[in-house]
Amino acid sequence: GASKFWDTPLDTWYYGPIAYNATEGFMKGYADASGKLTGSCGPANPTLRIEALAMDMRLVNIPVGDDDVLSTDVPGVPEWGIPIVNGALKAGVEFDWTLRMDEPITRIESMTLLSHILEGKEYITFPESVDQAAEYKDYASFEGNADGALAVEAMTGLGIVKGSSDGNLYPDANLVRSEFAAMNQRVVNALGIE
Repeated sequence: GASKFWDTPLDTWYYGPIAYNATEGFMKGYADASGKLTGSCGPANPTLRIEALAMDMRLVNIPVGDDDVLSTDVPGVPEWGIPIVNGALKAGVEFDWTLRMDEPITRIESMTLLSHILEGKEYITFPESVDQAAEYKDYASFEGNADGALAVEAMTGLGIVKGSSDGNLYPDANLVRSEFAAMNQRVVNALGIE
């Protein structure tokens, strides 16, 4: 079979997660200025906050909102992202809405966003304390971020996040689109989301 995206060869580790996300409608790939899909999904590109929000909302069927104007002031929202943000706000999605949505999402931000979305849809209960997350070698770099540390705990406890082979989480590193696709697929597998 052929890949849906020209930049996702069949012989890469990320082909499976990206193909799964595309088939399920979580990941749509890039479009040009006219809105036509280009056939690229940018597997090595950083995932933008607005892209992460859109894919997480699709993952758990949070509907989009109005597309005419933002219901509140959220910086860096592209025109296509207005209904995404409005839907998230209407659904009560917890996120730091002061962050620019057109900038890359970090690993810890993505885990926090996803954990709150899953909690809001009652797929998980947000943990009350940190246990497994404290085992990452770089835990000291995020232990002061209480919400983030609890999100890491939730994602680690479910087996969705495992950290790197050197024992670090690298919480402030950008999450690339192939990694985001793999995380989404693990969420579906771990929680049986349909």
